[in-house]
Amino acid sequence: MKRYRLAIVALLVTGAVLALSGCGGSSSSSGTKPLSKAELATQANKICAQFSKKLNAIPTPTTQAEFPKAFNQVATLAESRSSELKKLTPSSGQKGAFEKYLQLEDQQIQRIRDLASAYAKVDTANAAKITAAGNTADKTSNTLLKQLGADTCAK
Repeated sequence: MKRYRLAIVALLVTGAVLALSGCGGSSSSSGTKPLSKAELATQANKICAQFSKKLNAIPTPTTQAEFPKAFNQVATLAESRSSELKKLTPSSGQKGAFEKYLQLEDQQIQRIRDLASAYAKVDTANAAKITAAGNTADKTSNTLLKQLGADTCAK
């Protein structure tokens, strides 16, 4: 059971970080003034803090059967957070890192959905593989978020 808890904690954290965004397309709408690095960081951190409160409200699964529901709840929250982050318009100096992060976020959201499916099928080998890939991507996401000044998102 401890292994399951570690997997969910890893993906909840990944979900939190990952959930920051999640598209990979343009992160800004035309005509919107680009945000300075400090403004982008402040707004992203605010979004992430709100997300973290909602994420922490999801009950930690206590049985294997509860994991799929929990992961799907995390993915739904991550999609919502991602949607909010995609509304932000980074400056040209931040755009590359921000869009790369959003691409990783999309991949992480899909991993969380895949993890829910793996747990529903009691496919622990696949769940472990997905978790490992998510943990690796999480490190890259955290590095990008720190570059952007979004330290709350990188936690």
